[in-house]
Amino acid sequence: MRSVMGILALATACALPGWATEDSIDDRFDGQYRAVTELADYWDNAEECRAGMEFDVVLEDGNFSSQPAGLAKGIMTSDGYFKGEFALADKKLVDFEGIVEGNQIIGSALAPDESCAWQVTLTEQFDDKAY
Repeated sequence: MRSVMGILALATACALPGWATEDSIDDRFDGQYRAVTELADYWDNAEECRAGMEFDVVLEDGNFSSQPAGLAKGIMTSDGYFKGEFALADKKLVDFEGIVEGNQIIGSALAPDESCAWQVTLTEQFDDKAY
């Protein structure tokens, strides 16, 4: 059952509805995020698939960029839909998509040759300083 649910989640996140690409870029989700990518446990990943990565992401004016640079980039649309890409170990970029759920952006990615799949979670980081 978990395998079926994972495949459905991947298929849903990887399907690009027309409205998602036509919507405008939105800055209401701007902030600092921590990105975590993990090999999807619902996919028969090849042995050479790169395991999970963690890196910081900044969303500013609706555009994502990563620290260190080059690991991820993307946009957020006004309907809370994220579309972007992240770099594999061999520097190839893989498309990933997700949606806003609370203070997280949850999505998935599939390698172009379908040999690897990842679960992608971006969690908003809050400043602990009292103002």
